[in-house]
Amino acid sequence: MIPFLENIEFWHWWIAAAVFITLEIFAPGVVFIWLGIASAIVGAALFALPDIAWELQFSIWGMLAVASAIIGRNYIQKNPTKTD
Repeated sequence: MIPFLENIEFWHWWIAAAVFITLEIFAPGVVFIWLGIASAIVGAALFALPDIAWELQFSIWGMLAVASAIIGRNYIQKNPTKTD
């Protein structure tokens, strides 16, 4: 196994969320915000339940990233930004 993955703590996920959200500021479009949201939720879950295996953490992160991207895309399509 990969030893550093077994030592992931909640704050690692929160740092990842901050990095993704910072990337969102500099990247065109709405891409990294969904990964940041998923990372923040996994960090909160790991804070509440610190014994979650790293495999499950990444599985939850992947599912949340896809779900948040789909929900966000649907929201943006239903509520478009008005421009000139």
